[in-house]
Amino acid sequence: SGYASYTPHKYFNFRLGYGKNFFGDGYRSMLLSDNAYNYPYLCVTTSFWKVKYVNLFAMMDDIRGSNGNPSQFKRKYISMHFLNWNISRRVSLGIFESIVWQAKDTLLNRQFDVNYLNPFIFYRPVEYSLGSSDNALMGLNLKVKITDNYLLYGQALIDEFLLSQIKADSGWWANKYAFQIGAKLLEPLKIKNLQIQTEFNTARPFTYSHGATLQNYAHYNAPLAHPLGANFKESVTFIRFSLKKFQFENQTNFSVYGTDSSALSYGGNVYQSYNNRAQDYHNFTGQGLKNDLFFNKFTASWVLVPEVNLRLFISHT
Repeated sequence: SGYASYTPHKYFNFRLGYGKNFFGDGYRSMLLSDNAYNYPYLCVTTSFWKVKYVNLFAMMDDIRGSNGNPSQFKRKYISMHFLNWNISRRVSLGIFESIVWQAKDTLLNRQFDVNYLNPFIFYRPVEYSLGSSDNALMGLNLKVKITDNYLLYGQALIDEFLLSQIKADSGWWANKYAFQIGAKLLEPLKIKNLQIQTEFNTARPFTYSHGATLQNYAHYNAPLAHPLGANFKESVTFIRFSLKKFQFENQTNFSVYGTDSSALSYGGNVYQSYNNRAQDYHNFTGQGLKNDLFFNKFTASWVLVPEVNLRLFISHT
């Protein structure tokens, strides 16, 4: 991985690279995380006043059925916008959107669609003007600094939804959304050198998936957001404490997620077409074959060379 960065003006930065990107303030990201494999990308960042605006264009691959032969990989492209506004010294709000389209299908060899080079946010009108059925996602990112030591953060992502179906509480399959809420505590209860981070993540069944599986929100057989894909609930907590050259960290994960128990999709695997769904109504998070996951990892480390963060550690999982 690596990148070349160029800043021609204090307002603009251009970064051309091969690697990963991450949007958000949490351990996970429901918008774009570093869960999947590296990919080539161009990132254009514009900063002015209290605003930071990111245009990210990436080229990704679906490797299913290729037997590891790169010439058989199926190409797709993603364009993303992330606009972050520092409303005040303690509050910032981000608006996110992305569009996924396949390079070619049975009718057309589109490759990179120059219409999506549009630098302005809100792709949906562009998509409609093209008459396409590309995969569009929209989301919000919020960060609130309660005090200098207490931070709240969260995300909300919408894939598809119909307000009348949400009000009816019908469990309609196309009410696809995800959200995150979390907190970072620095020296809580005035305990020096103690840090705590805890967050809750969830995604409804079929979120991030698409009728055409080449347009799902994934790359190299891995979801681009949460590693569990969709149809899950998860809590993650980190407790970190340092004492001179010693550092201790404990990570605890609890997850409930549903996997497919038949040839039909219950919405957890983003590589399954949502056209293969088991039912239209009465869908709920964790449906299908229910899985309960508990993960705990404790690590103790001793810093040998602080200048390069060289350390000796022992860990138990």
